[in-house]
Amino acid sequence: RQDDDGDAASESQNWVQCDICHQWCHWVCSLYNHAAHVNLAGGEDAPFHCAACCRSRGVARPVALTSTLDLPHTTMSRKMESAVAAALEAKGVEAEPVAVREVAANDERSASKQAMLDRRWSSGQRYPHEFPYRSRCIIGVQKRAGVEVLIFCMYVQEYGATCPAPNTNRLYISYLDSVRYLESSPAGQRTLVYHALMVEYLALARLRGFTHVHVWVEPPKNQQEYIFNCRPAQDRKAMKRDVLYAWYTRMLSSAKEKGVVLRFGSMADEFADITSASQIPMFNGDQWEVTVPDLAKQQQQSARSHKAGGGAAAAAGSSGATRAAAPALP
Repeated sequence: RQDDDGDAASESQNWVQCDICHQWCHWVCSLYNHAAHVNLAGGEDAPFHCAACCRSRGVARPVALTSTLDLPHTTMSRKMESAVAAALEAKGVEAEPVAVREVAANDERSASKQAMLDRRWSSGQRYPHEFPYRSRCIIGVQKRAGVEVLIFCMYVQEYGATCPAPNTNRLYISYLDSVRYLESSPAGQRTLVYHALMVEYLALARLRGFTHVHVWVEPPKNQQEYIFNCRPAQDRKAMKRDVLYAWYTRMLSSAKEKGVVLRFGSMADEFADITSASQIPMFNGDQWEVTVPDLAKQQQQSARSHKAGGGAAAAAGSSGATRAAAPALP
């Protein structure tokens, strides 16, 4: 394996030796499933036959390749898969079917930051110690040249009816990523497929009682990735924020036309009339989960300093000091 400059990749790689020609093959490139080859019946490892030997000698792989289609459907994945097929058919697009599967659905809990628990909020209510949610991972796979390729992945957090406010019945799309490997005729149908997936997911979530969905529209910085950590060089250019914002806006506009979404806007629009920062929903790993508690902690420390120094802080502030103050949190 080489990097874009033709040099050997720096990270450690795993290799397996063909039991027929004795050539060494890269695990990923040869589709070698290590877990399926080791510790079989009798404690012996299964032999490995490389693709070249399978073709030239007419031998089969001792361990057959598994398929995404072997994974069980859920109601959600089946409906999302059907939505993609319908969207492609409606536009007259020819493509290998996109298989959709829900590969993870785990119950998790997001613990509140200590600064949120320690603060006395203007509402007089104690801040919740934790927010229970269900974490889901949904993937899209298409077969190319007989090999299944993962082209789409989305992680969501679902805070249901039993979750305390302000997270009650809210969704958070924590990660969404894709690669340019979708094959279709005509080409260039990635947005059609991915929007169909997301709109159908939102439609199903609405039927389950969820009222809000939150998306952090911030593309990864250069040399950083969200989910897919290996991409062709031409796909590694950092996406501009306004381009990503426009992409989500088109998706939400489509959802609104279908009656799935009532309205959408920025956080400034949504929370313009709140009376306390404790009313801002915060999700596991979200930027606000870090920002709001930090502001609360800074303000608490500033109040302690002001109290210890009497009126000195106020006098310093009136003398033209340029030190920025943390925004007030009611």
